[in-house]
Amino acid sequence: MLKVLDAFGKPPSGILEGALFWAGEYKECINITQNAFIGKYCSLSKPQLPSMDLSLSFKYGICVPSLCDHNDIASIINLGITILPKNITDLLPVNISFIDSSYVTCVESEPLDSDAAMAIGIISIMVLLVILGTGYDIFKEYSYKNHLRYISSAIIIQTDSGNAINNDEKEKIIHTFQEENESNLGKILLGFSFYTNTKKLFHISTNTDQLQCLHAIRFLSIAWVVLGHTYAFQLGNIDNISIVADWLKRFSFLIVSNAFFSVDSFFLLSGLLTSYLFLKETAKKKISIQLMIKYYLHRIWRLTPPYMLVLMFSATLTKYLGTGPMYPKDGFEINKCHDTWWTNLLYVNNLVKTDQACLGVSWYLANDMQFYFIAPLMLIPLALGKKILGFGICIALLIANIIATALIINHYPRTELGLLGNNPNYFQKIYITPWCRIGPYIVGIILGYLILHFKNRQNFKIKFEFNLLFWLLSLTMLGLMLFGIYPNLNGNPLSLTENILYQASSRTLWAVGLSYIIFACVTSHGGIVNSILSWPVWVPLSRLSYCLYLFHTVVILYFNGVQDHPIHMQDSTIIFNYIANLVVSLACAFLVSMTFEVPLLGLEKILLKKH
Repeated sequence: MLKVLDAFGKPPSGILEGALFWAGEYKECINITQNAFIGKYCSLSKPQLPSMDLSLSFKYGICVPSLCDHNDIASIINLGITILPKNITDLLPVNISFIDSSYVTCVESEPLDSDAAMAIGIISIMVLLVILGTGYDIFKEYSYKNHLRYISSAIIIQTDSGNAINNDEKEKIIHTFQEENESNLGKILLGFSFYTNTKKLFHISTNTDQLQCLHAIRFLSIAWVVLGHTYAFQLGNIDNISIVADWLKRFSFLIVSNAFFSVDSFFLLSGLLTSYLFLKETAKKKISIQLMIKYYLHRIWRLTPPYMLVLMFSATLTKYLGTGPMYPKDGFEINKCHDTWWTNLLYVNNLVKTDQACLGVSWYLANDMQFYFIAPLMLIPLALGKKILGFGICIALLIANIIATALIINHYPRTELGLLGNNPNYFQKIYITPWCRIGPYIVGIILGYLILHFKNRQNFKIKFEFNLLFWLLSLTMLGLMLFGIYPNLNGNPLSLTENILYQASSRTLWAVGLSYIIFACVTSHGGIVNSILSWPVWVPLSRLSYCLYLFHTVVILYFNGVQDHPIHMQDSTIIFNYIANLVVSLACAFLVSMTFEVPLLGLEKILLKKH
């Protein structure tokens, strides 16, 4: 009985700081097996939505016999409430008059349901294909080396002119011969080879058409996203929530609280690459229906399979990954995405059923796909040489984006303060809607055109003083966008008009500031910055950024959920958590990419060659 009482939650210090979860000792409770008593851990709290609801709620951990269910516990507590004198109930941290059974959550193991079994089956098939492909690849490599050894020592190959071919040239000939004579089934199996795909991940191309600095910007942007989410998702599992108010007043903390610009960097890069690659392709080939079909199908095939895999994993398997007083009983997704999965598949989850979002960060993918689908409206005129029309459409859409955002913000009070305004309409009506987020993407399309036309010009040179001026202007603009709302946090708020102008234009201006840095780097005006951003180490990290973006919230939510007690939030703790989240997310992204993303991209190439 002493252990049972010891496992109950007790009032901690720091209640005024936000220590409202009196967890007790989860593991001590479930390990009690004395006589007929087997411990079961339950918690009492007002129910909240999983993962994203950060509202304060009192929560109390209790240890009960395993035979009790949530209805029994609610009945006992309600009986106790009626017995307690009013002067005692008034001392409780929350006003309790009646406890519904939904307020009681018990930690219990559940058997795998059909959704989880199906997900495990699909993942098992993919893993089996990877094992078969890797084994086949190793066998082919062994046979190839033996063949090469025999030919190198026994055969002299000559060209038509009679010159002997060296061993390196023999190796290329043999390798090409084997690739050309490989069956389609063999090519598909090789596409799943973990060995070959890992080599591809770390292969650094020397192609001069590569925009090398983009790899660093892409990875640093996703690392910034993980930093912001590490802090934000931690807020629901801490015992000193009041400290956040102090942190928000710190000038340096805007790097975290205003990390939203990392997503605008992604939109800029996406628009840039879409423009650059489309215009480069149409410079070689005439625009045709076949080309446009390939344009759309490649994007869908590129994004959808790993996206659906991670969504399936998060919806069906996360409820079985962990247990504990803070682990969500039904996993990380609302109703296992049964009601909303189709909105993700159709890339409309930023417009439909947004209050039941599945895989919360996927709103970005919906926007990106929508922008990609309308991009030809701007790109085709540019590809056909109609610059005035192409740039005119871009500028018109940019102006419409800024005006629409300003009007919507003006219509919903306190949305001019962003997420800090605590108005849910900001997220639903502004933050995730395409007409409010397209600005940086359009800037990227214009930048892609400029890079394509100036990158390889031999005589293109920006004078040193102009280059220095543009660098200073770019860095100043980035700094103003990142730190410009600081007056709202230190007691000297901006006016309503200033806040609306900031919210309506800051994302586009951030993209403009970052654009010159990219332009300078790819046109050899980046100096030491370009040298750093062009380090080869960024390339494999950048290639994992998409899967890292998809999976990192699963890692963060899992880490937060398996804690037995709320975390005491302080800079050092969160920074170490951030590093762990980033490294583990990278490892998971590597596995998802090698077993799912890269093999299916290889399958696409085989199908395109076949047709």
